[in-house]
Amino acid sequence: MNLIYMQTFLTVAEEQSFTKAAEVLDVSKGLVSRHVQRL
Repeated sequence: MNLIYMQTFLTVAEEQSFTKAAEVLDVSKGLVSRHVQRL
């Protein structure tokens, strides 16, 4: 399991939004989605 994917997932859960998680992590919303899919 990739720790970056897990961190992305946890940020989505905390923010309750893919868009907000992307802003917090300073990445695109598409990348957030891909990370969650790969878990």
